[in-house]
Amino acid sequence: MEQEFSKDKKDDRTPQDIVRLVSHYLPPVKGEIFFRVSAPIKQSETGKFALQVSHQEKDIDRDVFSCGVIIDTESGINRIVYEHSHRMENGYDYRTILGRKLDDLTPKELDGVYSKMFEGLSRKGSLMPVIMTEGYDEEIGAEEHAYWSVTVPKPFDEEQGDIADDHVVELVRDYTEKTDYIFMDWDDAVRFARDDIYALDRRNDHRLDFDDSAEERFVVTVESSNRYLCDIARHHGGSAVLSKTGRPLVRSRFRGLKGAKMFRDDVRNLQRRAVIAVVQRTTDPRAKAMTDIQKAYVGAFLMSGGAKALKEASGQLQTLWDMAGKEPSFQKASTAWKDDAYSELKDFLNGKERETQSVVMKR
Repeated sequence: MEQEFSKDKKDDRTPQDIVRLVSHYLPPVKGEIFFRVSAPIKQSETGKFALQVSHQEKDIDRDVFSCGVIIDTESGINRIVYEHSHRMENGYDYRTILGRKLDDLTPKELDGVYSKMFEGLSRKGSLMPVIMTEGYDEEIGAEEHAYWSVTVPKPFDEEQGDIADDHVVELVRDYTEKTDYIFMDWDDAVRFARDDIYALDRRNDHRLDFDDSAEERFVVTVESSNRYLCDIARHHGGSAVLSKTGRPLVRSRFRGLKGAKMFRDDVRNLQRRAVIAVVQRTTDPRAKAMTDIQKAYVGAFLMSGGAKALKEASGQLQTLWDMAGKEPSFQKASTAWKDDAYSELKDFLNGKERETQSVVMKR
């Protein structure tokens, strides 16, 4: 159930303020509950010492950005964690996850963390927690058998599987309402929790990612098996595929932000795009058939009603035709033009796509 929140004015934030903010989303289990948040904080004493030893004193007072807040419902010791790196004597950059207790943060740091979490809560209407638990199983792992399980309250899908693979997942246990991702390393578990929550939060929206060559790209993932969404993504210069495993996804990638935003907006306004496509097809005196993008918009809308195949979407087609009929320009079109457009739509519904030059009717 979504709640309405107002950011109360307060000069000195306390750790209890953050606990109260997330309390509605804490699952009824004992353990470490991870919430993703990126806010500036000072480094831990351990991190400062490592930088000092590696002669990186200039970085000691530099702010870092947190990965997330961990509410420990068993011990009551709540922490904020961040990605730490320092250069070793052999030139290797050592990376690990470090943290500080919430009780050790300054009021300014606490306010920054609180504000970022509140911002996400206001935008999404909820916060997604993942449960991190430590376990031991001699059937898991080649040497060490202690592991960390990250429980995500979502079914498994291909994108989450790829993120888990990027962080060296050991095992995936897929259930109906949740998925357990098993890691042998605490750092890998935290990084996965951070990245997976981000990806899930950005479903149906664009997010920045990097491909194997370290070039930036923008990703838009839609929880759907609607193949016509792939055509729309390609129209905007992206590449798109349907997932093959787990929960159905349309996974699209764009080299530029513009194309990603246009595709995202099309997905969010699919009904309107399909109506416009039908109106343009009906009222354009030069049109002999729908264009490729008009077919994509119409097909995507027809399949958005839950049909498994186009031929099952006759009710959705009638809805689309009725909505197009309310448009002033459509109402001014001749009966012959409307009949021709409707005939093509019926053929399209039955898997027959009209070739551009196949219509001899004069318009």
